[in-house]
Amino acid sequence: MAFHKHTGLDVHVTSEFLSANNSQKTALANLFREFSINQLSKQGFNIVQSPYGLRSKIYFNGKEIGRSKMMSDSNFKWND
Repeated sequence: MAFHKHTGLDVHVTSEFLSANNSQKTALANLFREFSINQLSKQGFNIVQSPYGLRSKIYFNGKEIGRSKMMSDSNFKWND
């Protein structure tokens, strides 16, 4: 995982992630997001003040396979 102040969270997953259904992928992505928010808060970043929360993109082998939706960072769009 990598956090970029202006673009959000980039999460790189393994092939095991691909076998999950979209509901499971969303649940896992939200775990990544919550973990990152907690860690960033400890470092002094206040993600809660952002109007959109923490935008996230999910990658496999360098290709984007999903991203959080623009107006709701806990909902994800998956590229099937």
